[in-house]
Formats: sequence, C-alpha cells, structure tokens
Amino acid sequence: MEKNNTGVIISAAVFALVGVILIGVLSSEVTDKTQLVSVTDSVSIASARSTTDFRAINESYTFSAGSILTQSAGTSFKTDISECAISSVVFKNQTGATLTADTDYVWVTDGNGAVGTLQLKNVKNVNVSGSNATTITYSYCQDDYVYGWARTVTNMTPGFFALAILAGLLFVVMYFMKEYI
Repeated sequence: MEKNNTGVIISAAVFALVGVILIGVLSSEVTDKTQLVSVTDSVSIASARSTTDFRAINESYTFSAGSILTQSAGTSFKTDISECAISSVVFKNQTGATLTADTDYVWVTDGNGAVGTLQLKNVKNVNVSGSNATTITYSYCQDDYVYGWARTVTNMTPGFFALAILAGLLFVVMYFMKEYI
C-alpha cells in the first residue's frame, strides 16, 4: 500500500511561504531598530540676523542643537552612546543650495558628538535672500535603537531564520529521497 504524501507536500509549501513572508517582516523590524533616522528640520535664521543690517549675519550668534533639532527628534538625542552622535549634518540656504561646513557655517559638537551648536558665517551663500527659512538635515538614534554587540546579533537574525527555513525544507526533501529513491 502506498503512502499519500500530499499532506507533507502541502505542509512544506505552506511552511516555505509563511517563512518567506516572516523573513520580510523580521528584516523590516531589524532595519528599523538598527539604523539611524535621517531627519530634515526647518530652521529660522532670523535671530542670527544683524540688528543694523537685516541681510548680514551676526557670526557670534550660536544656535543650540536643542533649539533647532528638537522639532523631529524630541528627546531622542543620546549623549551616552557614541554611535548615536548627531551625524551627516547638511545645512541648506533659503534657495535649497547646500552650504559648505566650516566655510558657510560651523557645526560644533561636544566631546562625543552627541549634541552640538551651529554658527553661521556672514557669507553670500547664507545671505542669498531676505528669507529666514533654511533647512538642516541630520541623522540620530531613535529611542529604541539597538547598539553595540546586540546590534550585530540583531542584524544576523533574519539570516539565521532563513537558514532554519532551508533546513526544514531540506528535511522534507531528504524524507522524500529516503522514501522513493
């Protein structure tokens, strides 16, 4: 009497399909927890304008990170984690042109780079128009950011899950080979 293996084949197909779907979900969650968040904030430079000449910049005026970056990041700046330093800072003028660090503006960080200050230079690129609307783009760690060795392990999880699915499917293939070959 022959065995009916239709149930085993259907089970293996469902196992593989569900596994592939779950790998996508797992990978998405891992990515969310292990990557820095990139944010663009609007910054008004009105307070840095000279009181005597509206188009001139007062170079001694300092914007604190808390006053210009908190719109999107909230309390997410982590000063105790070196991986979480505010990074990839890009400042753009009123027309959207990227300003050059140390030429058009100076971004100064504390010892570990977690918080900073912004000082504008009185140059043509900053004074491109009478508008005060500029933007700053930067990256930071979200509140549930995974760092250190835990980040490495978390990044490897989808790969091990995929290996477990392959091992399960290999077991089914070996079962059929044993039965029919």
